[in-house]
Amino acid sequence: MSRLASTSITRSRRATLALVAALATAGGGCATSWGITQATGDQRILDEGVREEAVPLAGLEEHLTVALPFTHLEATPVTTTAPATAPATAPTVALQCASFQRGEDAVYRSAFRYGKQWKMITATAALAEGLIAGGLLLVGDRSGYDIAAGSFLAADAVASAALFFLPRRESYRREVRTVTTQLRVSCPEAMTLEIGDASFPVDAAGRVGELGDAALDEWMAAPTGAVRVRFSGQLVELPISFASRCAWNQRRQRPEPGCQYGIGTPERYTTATVKVTPGTLTRVD
Repeated sequence: MSRLASTSITRSRRATLALVAALATAGGGCATSWGITQATGDQRILDEGVREEAVPLAGLEEHLTVALPFTHLEATPVTTTAPATAPATAPTVALQCASFQRGEDAVYRSAFRYGKQWKMITATAALAEGLIAGGLLLVGDRSGYDIAAGSFLAADAVASAALFFLPRRESYRREVRTVTTQLRVSCPEAMTLEIGDASFPVDAAGRVGELGDAALDEWMAAPTGAVRVRFSGQLVELPISFASRCAWNQRRQRPEPGCQYGIGTPERYTTATVKVTPGTLTRVD
């Protein structure tokens, strides 16, 4: 083999060792990574044989979320060329309802650390780091990087070998987790939409009927009072901004004074949340 070919192979080996060393040191090494988990308190990633048991706690909460979307309203614009006898069709109101139940679980977690999986990882890491360190220190060109990386990996290999002998440790803990369950996506019975002084029943699909559609359309043109949701003895307002009213009226081709100026961005929807007594939304009549 020629000297040129030998030199080329040596450089190739050094380049490979440098690349592997860079990847190894970037990962921090096995022992170094373990030290970081001890310092940061993120030791759960070391757990093996994890078992969890959840026990529901008392104190359930139920709430109903009602949304009035502005992006899917089926508006029929009023034009100046329409016959005087042709009534304007108000946008169809479609409320979107979702019922939720919120509670807490006590989660009992058992696990252990430094078992068979840990010993396999530390043994493999110690062997691999030792081989790479030896290659850098013995085959490398004695550059500053080779010496530094090789020394680091050699020290980490020794520490990883020591970590192999850590005794198995059992781990037990209790923590509280929030659990939110969606119950239904239809509007409940006995819910009404109050527009000003008028009240309109809401069906399961969120419709309020033609009278409710017309009332909301009139309210958008000349708001008096508020738009509110009534359910289970509670009354919660559906906030509608000036920007949303302007967008509504512009679709209806009835410009409102002030809408031509900076009015902000219309909301895609407005929501109201009604908290109810536990069992209200899960009761079956």
